[in-house]
Amino acid sequence: MSQPTPPGRRSFWQWYRAQTRFARIGLGCASIFVTLLLCTVALTVYGSTLPPPPKTAQSPTPTTASTQATVLATLRPTATPTALPTATPTTAKPTALPTPTPSTVTHGTPRLGGPVSDFIGKYGQPDTSCSTCAKGAYNFQRIQGTQTDFISTMLTDANGHVNSFLVQSPGADWDVTTATAICESFGPSDVNYDHPLQVLQSSDGSIVEKVYKSAWLVGQLAKSDFQDGNTMSGNTDLPPGTFDISYSYSGGPSKVSDCVLAAGIERVV
Repeated sequence: MSQPTPPGRRSFWQWYRAQTRFARIGLGCASIFVTLLLCTVALTVYGSTLPPPPKTAQSPTPTTASTQATVLATLRPTATPTALPTATPTTAKPTALPTPTPSTVTHGTPRLGGPVSDFIGKYGQPDTSCSTCAKGAYNFQRIQGTQTDFISTMLTDANGHVNSFLVQSPGADWDVTTATAICESFGPSDVNYDHPLQVLQSSDGSIVEKVYKSAWLVGQLAKSDFQDGNTMSGNTDLPPGTFDISYSYSGGPSKVSDCVLAAGIERVV
């Protein structure tokens, strides 16, 4: 049997029911709030007693702006400044003679006054890798082991006829007899080489010119090819057919290094 409540004292439940409706709602909400607050405090206190979790390294996430900048830098080539050409003063240069390109081959005797095609027929196409090859002169038959040709600095007239060239000894100098036989073989065949018209000699004796005249040569070359180059006042005309063979005695009075055959008189002495 339950004990009656002593007079003058009410239970919490009686007191609560004695309140108005709004007061009871307020008390209920307050109770819930206090309960939640107590739970939060309890959890906070409990969490403070736990060890901190291990830290992990995090890679920074690139922003959209930095990613776009990287893509643009990759796709857009770096601008390279264009160097302006340096102005070079123009200097007058002498007009180079065209390199001869003969196409005809004949098989006559190669000689002064004859066609250059006779030289091609005997010695083959002109050399194109010598120091004088690009200056409008023909060169033939490279001497083995050298940069020198057996026949060089050959010039022709407008008709392709030879009016001067040099014959070089291959290696050792010739003796006088050998040089005379070789050099005279390139001259006109209607000449008596034992009787030159003139013999001219340089002051030091290193050059000897023998002057001849050929009737055959008159019909091979133009009159203007027969000039005297030994005069100090300028070239003078010589009788058509006049030519010379000039010997170089660079190795002494008995050694000949080369000879030049030319219409007119070629070397100044």
